Amino acid sequence: MVILEVDRHGTPIRSFGLSPDGVGGRMCMARTRFFPCAARQDRPPDLYLSPILSQSVPSSRSTRTSATDTDSAVLPRAASTGHGVTKIGWPQLCRSCDDRSTRFLKGRHDMKKRYVTQLLHIGDIDDEDLMIILEGVCPRTAQFRRTEVEYRTKADEVVLTLIYRQGQIAEATAGPALTPALEAQLATAIEAELQPRAERMIRRSILFCDRPVTGFWRYHDDFQLVPVPANAPRPREIHAQHPLMLDVTVEPSDNWAITQQRTLRRTYDIALVLSLALRPVVSIPGVRARKHWVLIPLDDSRLSFEPRWCQEGYFPEGIEPVTDALPETVGLDPIPQTPAAEYFGARYMEYPDIVSVPLELADIFDIVETLAGSEHDRFLRACYWQYTANVMWDYSHSLYLTSLINSVECLATVGPERKSPDGVANQFKAFLRQYGPGTPSGTRIN
Repeated sequence: MVILEVDRHGTPIRSFGLSPDGVGGRMCMARTRFFPCAARQDRPPDLYLSPILSQSVPSSRSTRTSATDTDSAVLPRAASTGHGVTKIGWPQLCRSCDDRSTRFLKGRHDMKKRYVTQLLHIGDIDDEDLMIILEGVCPRTAQFRRTEVEYRTKADEVVLTLIYRQGQIAEATAGPALTPALEAQLATAIEAELQPRAERMIRRSILFCDRPVTGFWRYHDDFQLVPVPANAPRPREIHAQHPLMLDVTVEPSDNWAITQQRTLRRTYDIALVLSLALRPVVSIPGVRARKHWVLIPLDDSRLSFEPRWCQEGYFPEGIEPVTDALPETVGLDPIPQTPAAEYFGARYMEYPDIVSVPLELADIFDIVETLAGSEHDRFLRACYWQYTANVMWDYSHSLYLTSLINSVECLATVGPERKSPDGVANQFKAFLRQYGPGTPSGTRIN
């Protein structure tokens, strides 16, 4: 038996399925498998192989046995305690590990790189679509550097490495396991996704709002908001999570996973903008099924209840999840619209009863559609933190305020000034003075 004498807990040096941009502080908005839309985030690999100890570090997704055995020849000479227990000093072990890590990384750099950027059509194909195609061919991934993600075979051989710059896939290099057959398979799948498609499909999702929806609102031929069918369950009180349907136009793919990813991403992006633009709180159902203790009424009097452990969810009958065109809204009145100056005013009295929208809502989506690249992502990150603030209100007011601050910083802290010691604070205050001074003036912001 070997005992390592350490005075602190070690931290695995591998990223556990995190974005190449890192986590904490200001990060790329998590639009991953953890949120119902596509993310600049990588799927946790099956197994992380540590070059330091050559031992298996299981990921959170699964635990499997590695075929790599510990190389005892590189470990330092152990000292026996005389009781059948062997001790290895921490400094001695670290020196040995550093030597082994250096040899490992040197061998990786000595290999001549072969770029396959053009083969993968990087820059032409959507990053998330490319990731799904690669996951279908390479069942394992590993991340050894902050800006590089390796895709591997089941035998843990490197097929290729994606290189990220500013949160986007910029280049790709071939690994020893990238055979001509795999190249042809990847090229065929990627070129199929690059072919223009004239057909569109409508995917229907359920959102929730803290006021009932009684009409419809359509944004061109892109999406529309409509109430759930008349026979669908509804809450009996005004202030509740009232269901509504979001019909979204999606470009289909022969790859079901890509179609699903596009649907989730588009639905989530629209819902984030709605959560910012509407006064009622919009709730986005998560992809993880949660359970709660609930009280089930035993009779119509609602005086007797039975506690049950139930899963949350809303799946009413009669809703077609996929259609060829936006459903007709015959018999529905438009959702009431009010000028933004009055809609967001302190004395808007029509808000408590039903959902209404600002008159400029279509203009808001027009502007969002014109944003590109980092500007688009930055705005959606601001929407995400504003939505998170609404979620946090019932749990922690301090986290609610922190989320609002993050939302403002996503919009305000840009440019070289943010790198100065007081740059972020100054930009934050300047943003509030310009766009949120309140009444009577902005002199209270100091």
